[in-house]
Amino acid sequence: MVARFVPFLRSFSHLFRSRSDCCAAEVRAYAIGLLTAKQGAKNLERMEECVDGFTYDNVHHAISAAPWDSRAVMDEVALRADGLLGGGSRPRLVLDDSGIQKKGHMSVGTARQYIGRLGKIENGQVAVCASLASGQHSTLIDMRLYLPEAWSNDAPAASTHASRSKSVTFAPKPSSPTSSCATSARWAHASTS
Repeated sequence: MVARFVPFLRSFSHLFRSRSDCCAAEVRAYAIGLLTAKQGAKNLERMEECVDGFTYDNVHHAISAAPWDSRAVMDEVALRADGLLGGGSRPRLVLDDSGIQKKGHMSVGTARQYIGRLGKIENGQVAVCASLASGQHSTLIDMRLYLPEAWSNDAPAASTHASRSKSVTFAPKPSSPTSSCATSARWAHASTS
């Protein structure tokens, strides 16, 4: 499976280049690590042990600090998904939120909020996901981290939080699916023009 996956990953290489940096090889190593590492061992240390060309420091830099545009990557994935699934029988856009319980408050977006899989309000992060589905196939085409009000520029404690975009304004959770739909409509229009 990895042998078939590598050429697919290489086709995204141009999205991981900037004038000063190219982290495409590290992003490929990370993706291969996610596929091949044993369940429960999908952290950088364990991936480094099982993936050729995986260097902890370089991969960590690539996924946390390198200057690549995640929006451009998601848009490319969405365009390709539309080409594969958009013309299928009854294509549909599926919107859902996904929460993960977190300790502490330093991860971006972490706050006391409703975590659906727990069925209660807990400390955690929530992402709003959009998938394109057709028949029995689906793929993620957009994901947005929901930022609670405490993470907006207006919040008194915003400057104490982990790194985040410099200009963050609060938007209620229902606006995330609206943004995903607008983005999906934009790439769907682009694929038909």
